[in-house]
This record gives sequence, C-alpha cells and structure tokens, in this order.
Amino acid sequence: MTTQSADLKAVVAEWISEAAATGHSDAYDAKRANKRYEWYQQMELLIDGETSYVTCRDIGTGGIGVGLRSKISERSNVSIRRDSRDPWIPCRVAHCTQSIGKSSVGLQLDFDF
Repeated sequence: MTTQSADLKAVVAEWISEAAATGHSDAYDAKRANKRYEWYQQMELLIDGETSYVTCRDIGTGGIGVGLRSKISERSNVSIRRDSRDPWIPCRVAHCTQSIGKSSVGLQLDFDF
C-alpha cells in the first residue's frame, strides 16, 4: 500500500468513526457485505473535473451513499471530500438511481479496508 492510499484510508476511517459515533447502522445491513452508518454530511463531489455539492446519507468501508440533484453516469470519474481540509478520495459510481428531484448515488471506494 502506498503512503498516499494509507493517508486516504485514514481520512475515510475518520469519517466512518464519526458516523458510527453519531449515527445508527442503516436499514440495509442484510443486503450489504459491509456495515454502513447513517451520516448526514455536506460533501463536495468532483465529477469529471467539476465540483458539485451533495449530501452524504450513509458511509461504510465499502462505500458512500449520496444524494445528488442530477443523474451521473457510472462511467464518470469521481472523487469526494468533506471540505478543502480533506484530500479528494477517489471512488467509482456503483449505481445512480433517479427519483423525483434527485438521484441516489452509490459510490464504491477505490481501495479496500
């Protein structure tokens, strides 16, 4: 593991710890391999070089769920961070489900815990 990926992992581990301390495990435990915690946090999502502001809804070692106002492609190049104090965390779009007025986006982390 490179130093950079170790640093990125540490940032995400900090986010997960915060979510575990303040939120509940989400309702989808039965269908996920990794536990996720509710975490309502404003985040920045870099989509193909353009920054969008999203609301995180849950987080775990396998990924991050966010709400976005528009639909994005599963082929989009994406990274996420809480704010400018955090590094960009590379992800891939696992799914994007369109609903009324927003999309629910599942982001898979680009590294394993």
